[in-house]
Amino acid sequence: AQALLNIDDDAGVEKAVALLTEFVAANPKDLTGHTLLARAHLQRGANADAERAAKAALALEPSSLQVLGLLAGIYRDRYDYAAVVAVLAPATRDAAAPSGARVGEFVRLLAELGGAQQQLGDAAAAV
Repeated sequence: AQALLNIDDDAGVEKAVALLTEFVAANPKDLTGHTLLARAHLQRGANADAERAAKAALALEPSSLQVLGLLAGIYRDRYDYAAVVAVLAPATRDAAAPSGARVGEFVRLLAELGGAQQQLGDAAAAV
């Protein structure tokens, strides 16, 4: 299914959504399946479905930087900056110091959070 998402083709994305939907139904505790399903829904422009899948992934792993970023991106794209802050502020405040490859993802989430705070007029929090 992940390979189908790399193909810039509507039929491939639809096939990926079908496969991933079936997969997460059979494996409801699979974080990767829910995350890939959210990405697949985003590729087809089904943002509400993407949000549901991302929330299901986040319920499985609340500290997943990848899933937090995915969900924050969904909210940012619909200009819901309060939701971006609600998702990212607790996660970035309470997170343990990341290491390795996670540092870059964590910095990206901090930038996303700061941008949302600025959009909401809270420049002091954005610093």
